[in-house]
Amino acid sequence: MKLKELLFLLIFLFSLASNAFAIELTQSERIARQSILYATGDNYLEKAYYVGGKILRWNKSEFPIKIFIENYINAPNYYTNAFVRAVLIWQTALKNVIPMKFVVNEEDANIIFKIVNNKKFIRQVENHEERTLAYTSPIVKKGKLIKTYIYVYDRDSNRKYYDPTTILNISVHEFGHALGIAGHSTNKDSIMYPLLNPKEQKKTAFISRSDVNTITLLYKVTPDITNGDKTKERGNIRAEILLGDEDEREVYAIKQALEEVQLKPNDCASRLKLAVLYEERNDYNKMFQYIKEAEPLAKTSQELYSTYVAYSYYYYAKKDKQNAKNYLNKALNIQNDGSLKMLETYINKLR
Repeated sequence: MKLKELLFLLIFLFSLASNAFAIELTQSERIARQSILYATGDNYLEKAYYVGGKILRWNKSEFPIKIFIENYINAPNYYTNAFVRAVLIWQTALKNVIPMKFVVNEEDANIIFKIVNNKKFIRQVENHEERTLAYTSPIVKKGKLIKTYIYVYDRDSNRKYYDPTTILNISVHEFGHALGIAGHSTNKDSIMYPLLNPKEQKKTAFISRSDVNTITLLYKVTPDITNGDKTKERGNIRAEILLGDEDEREVYAIKQALEEVQLKPNDCASRLKLAVLYEERNDYNKMFQYIKEAEPLAKTSQELYSTYVAYSYYYYAKKDKQNAKNYLNKALNIQNDGSLKMLETYINKLR
């Protein structure tokens, strides 16, 4: 059992590098790599990893991607209209790269938009601090991508509805995550820039050429985590050829997450992401360090809940049953929807 399988259900919290990779490429692989990079153009694929340096995306053999938009009567109509427009904007930008369609039943969907009630912030949010408007949560079970939820808060910390431009831009940004861009672009002109300020964006959400190129390239690389049979896809190139092996990608993912912490000094989710990455490497000292940094930065009950889950898993890994149980109970006091049953079972088995 891994922390990422618990934590990244909650927060989700996605130009190729020119590094020389440790793996030895064949002549045909070198030619394929150069051909693909030349044909694709400017992109940030090396920043699109899912946690642990893995490629997570929808399976081409299962296309079209199916999208469901939940009806939420306690928010203005322009919220759900923005969700529809976000999908159409990406669909237009990607043209024939990824076919999509809307469905009327949530159980049939791959990607689900939901508006959630942001009852109150547990800590005061200062004007200079980043505010979480939405988050994307992929559901991964036993190495398989099941669904992805896009949660958009109904109001800000002052209990006011977001304006239409903000909702549209953040919806386009989150849908990029849902398509598979787990990280962020470093280009401020990209819709996938991590410090997106919708009020500074154009009235119509802008998807840059590098955004399109990154998604295009992502769907040419063999995924590590997907919703279908990998062998049914044709014409893919191994991730190692473009990006190095999984260990190299994991190291780069840590580097990227550390950079994001510098960009977002008041962000809880960035620290939790680092905790997961260090847990993947069995570096529990670093894991604990970033959980401890995350806790005072939690501004919503969801972030605090995720922090308690991370603490509980840390103490479970250290075989400290009492502390693992204490933090599990703290998490359950915030939210008890059955998602922590497995963790509870594992903790109870500790001696």
